Amino acid sequence: MSNHISNLSRTQIKQIILDGFVQVNESLVKPSSILEGSDIITYSIPQQDSVEDKLEPEDLNLNILYEDDHIVAINKPSGLLVHPGAGQPNGTLANGLRNHFNKLSDYNGLMRPGIVHRLDKDTSGVILVAKDNSTHSALATQFEKREIMKEYFGITWGNWDQEEGEIIDNIKRKRTDPTSYQINNNGREAITFFKVIKSGVYTSE
Repeated sequence: MSNHISNLSRTQIKQIILDGFVQVNESLVKPSSILEGSDIITYSIPQQDSVEDKLEPEDLNLNILYEDDHIVAINKPSGLLVHPGAGQPNGTLANGLRNHFNKLSDYNGLMRPGIVHRLDKDTSGVILVAKDNSTHSALATQFEKREIMKEYFGITWGNWDQEEGEIIDNIKRKRTDPTSYQINNNGREAITFFKVIKSGVYTSE
């Protein structure tokens, strides 16, 4: 992007990516994301003095599971976006965080106060929020090194041959649906441990 946007430095471009103003195939990305030849990049450049104003504080009912001087654990409900994106500047967890807390980490930019990781809009679960940049950096490193275990409950179609086990394969974002991933030899290795809790016949009734 720095080759096409001459009026911004690499640092400034990284910041607008972190703040959610850049999308690849209609999905938010990280500055370290690797592009492919067919990827479509869309972006908008915010006014320098208006970035913080775009994140309006909102009085949301935050379900706080744990809090200390450095970290907050919040139970995010299904249907709630973690941070603003294209077409939805408010009504997100980030808006609620800005209203509820006086000071949070700005490690990932002003549009994502304290947010260490993400969950999809329709996924409920625990979100970790850092109150300072030092804590944020430490948690981000643990996520990157896979030292933090993430556990999900999900519904799958069909019967499993095993009651529990592990799946090791490479996954990559789908070209036809940027919100989904599929097994791809050129993707990143993913390790999933699974256990069948309950199985039965699916019905629409």
